[in-house]
Amino acid sequence: MLENFWRTILSNLHKLCLNLNREIKNNKLAIYTWGNVSVRKSEDEILIKPSGIAFDKIKLNDLSQISIKNGNLISGKKPSVDTLIHLEIYKAFPKTKSIIHTHSLYATSFAQAKKYIPLLGTTHADYFKSDIPLADQIKLNNKDQMETLVGKSIVRSAKKNLLQNDPVKAVLIPSHGPVIWSDKAENIIESAVVLERIAKLAYFTMNINPKIVINKKDKSIFDFHYSRKHGKRKYYGQSIRQTRNS
Repeated sequence: MLENFWRTILSNLHKLCLNLNREIKNNKLAIYTWGNVSVRKSEDEILIKPSGIAFDKIKLNDLSQISIKNGNLISGKKPSVDTLIHLEIYKAFPKTKSIIHTHSLYATSFAQAKKYIPLLGTTHADYFKSDIPLADQIKLNNKDQMETLVGKSIVRSAKKNLLQNDPVKAVLIPSHGPVIWSDKAENIIESAVVLERIAKLAYFTMNINPKIVINKKDKSIFDFHYSRKHGKRKYYGQSIRQTRNS
């Protein structure tokens, strides 16, 4: 009976990974076969989108099952070319349950411009406590694969610029696009959609007011907005019963 229970759990993780990858296309976060989602299957295994297969053509048996420790393919088809990027993040942040890489228009535009996405308003602050940082540009060598170097650069940027206890983290790959990872797999698509929206808002805000400066009062409001959804005394949402005075 216990064996059947775990078989059901693992089957559900395959379905979750498949559906999350399809949601990339459904939410217009990428076109064709661009972008990918991975989901942690166990302490040492992940599931990830196979390489070069359209989102609506992927089948459960196509999903690539990969060892985090050595990167070996356990089952499924040839994995996404970005698999090594995912593995570096899973190794560095063990609580990570899912990772998404997209090519959404505005977030990717910031990445190509080699600019971080600044925290300019409460919409951003409701989901991310700080600016969305830009990773360092990698320098290719003969020792490591490009994707491994990119993954390590993302990890360095996250550890330098983001709070380690943030449940959702995002970093821009210069000249490439955004990567987001979360402690809850079910939140990964929403986080990617929100990141694209705040990138769009930042783009228009800076065009309307190129000289905009965030002051201490702004930052205080941003911190408050983040805390009411994610802090120890959070009270946003129907399932949260705490109040500001409790």
